[in-house]
Amino acid sequence: MNPQEQVCPNPECCASGKDGKIGVHSRQDKRYRCKGCGRTFTTTRGTAYYRVKKSHELFTWVIILLAYGCPVQAVVAAFQLDERTVWRWLRQSGKHCETVHEQLVSNGYLELGQIQADELKVKTYLGTIWLGIVMHVKTRLWLGGSVDKQRGKALLKRVLTYAEHSGQGGEVLAAQLAKIGITANLK
Repeated sequence: MNPQEQVCPNPECCASGKDGKIGVHSRQDKRYRCKGCGRTFTTTRGTAYYRVKKSHELFTWVIILLAYGCPVQAVVAAFQLDERTVWRWLRQSGKHCETVHEQLVSNGYLELGQIQADELKVKTYLGTIWLGIVMHVKTRLWLGGSVDKQRGKALLKRVLTYAEHSGQGGEVLAAQLAKIGITANLK
């Protein structure tokens, strides 16, 4: 536990470990205490592991299996977990990924250079849907995606807004889109 790497999660407090205002509250419970506002917080605060009572290794394996398409019922049977726990972990990790994506990708600081937009036809038990995605070519980083029942310009516009919010250098893309009748204000 290193209090110098911590920042108080209280939005009204601006204390950080670098200024000596974060100390260790309990090594056994892995908790810190902010000397500025007096609140305590865990080492997992702000991570996907926050409030996970089982081992972090088990949580990681469950999320990996779910990300690769393993059915929830199979995970429940394999690890003897409650189905509600698995669904909660899935929602919790999804929300954390969304937060990380918003902070790291959707902030407009990426130098995009070349991006690629594509669409996938996906057949579900409810019918066919279209998944539109946009990614950075060099790193293969997904900038965002959107789902629609119909393929078309509306789906493309929604997908390209992710590129607009993700970085700089989209003037060439905007010019190419204008040729096919789509107006976009890309950076």
